[in-house]
Amino acid sequence: MKTLKELMIDQLKELYNAEIQLKILIEKMAYQTSSENLRHSFEQLSKDTEAQHHKLDRVFALLGIDGKENVTLISSRELQESYNSLWKASPRRKSEM
Repeated sequence: MKTLKELMIDQLKELYNAEIQLKILIEKMAYQTSSENLRHSFEQLSKDTEAQHHKLDRVFALLGIDGKENVTLISSRELQESYNSLWKASPRRKSEM
């Protein structure tokens, strides 16, 4: 049975993984958009997400663990499928059809 600390660490690692994947998707969407305002919003969100990485790194340091150890990103294929789904549903994409 896991301790409460082990469960917290597992959850923090999952959060760290999610932040990494979110940053990748945000950067792809920023690159694809034709709207300068939307691009700026995506870039700001990317910076905010990067700040979250640094906060989580500090938490891991305080706990005395390597938060990046055993990081499991979803596969490139799964990430691309998620991105494609978002791209197909975007208003810009629909207007281009």
